[in-house]
Amino acid sequence: MSQRTNRGPIGALVGAVKEKAGEILDRGDLAREGRLQQEQGAADARAREAETRAQAAQERADIAEERAAVHAEAGKLRAGAHEDRADAAAEADRREQHAGAAADQARAERAATAERRAAETREAAADRLDPDQEETA
Repeated sequence: MSQRTNRGPIGALVGAVKEKAGEILDRGDLAREGRLQQEQGAADARAREAETRAQAAQERADIAEERAAVHAEAGKLRAGAHEDRADAAAEADRREQHAGAAADQARAERAATAERRAAETREAAADRLDPDQEETA
């Protein structure tokens, strides 16, 4: 029979009608065609359900992949932020060390200046006490 059959739920319904009509009219070929059409409708419904499940599974996989990419990017950003904080802390340490070294140098220069002035003061005091000693030296 070259008749086009309906597919899906309508095809199954038409198949059920054909099966009943074949049974009532005692036409085995029409009843058999009806059963086949019902089976085809059920198979089409199962195929649509399987396709729907497959699409849902693919969407879940896509979401999981996107979530993993977001987590990876967030991890990179956290690592970058941590690295930036570490760089900033290292720079602050370098500045603190430089400032400490500069302060140490300034203290040393002040101490040297104070020592030089003290020596000059002692020398001047010694000259006042013994003015001849400078001439002999």
